[in-house]
Amino acid sequence: MDDGQVVHRNTLPSRRRRIGAWPPLLHEDVVDVLERDGLAAPHAFQQQAIELVLTGEDVVLAGGTGSGKSLCYTVPILHQLRTRKGATALY
Repeated sequence: MDDGQVVHRNTLPSRRRRIGAWPPLLHEDVVDVLERDGLAAPHAFQQQAIELVLTGEDVVLAGGTGSGKSLCYTVPILHQLRTRKGATALY
């Protein structure tokens, strides 16, 4: 019976940040801007997601507010804007 009550809650322990690297496919101008703005390297999950998006894969991310999910789709958009003539983006 679904009466709207929470029936299960699970709290996972935090994990240590695993640092990745900007994917080699990423245009160097995009990397330069990110690094100039203080993003020296992505989290490992961001690197993996960005690589997948850049190669045309669909990606679903789930995480807390402020975990860095937005970067995973914003960076590939910046890459496309830089590398594809006439490319546009709508947010």
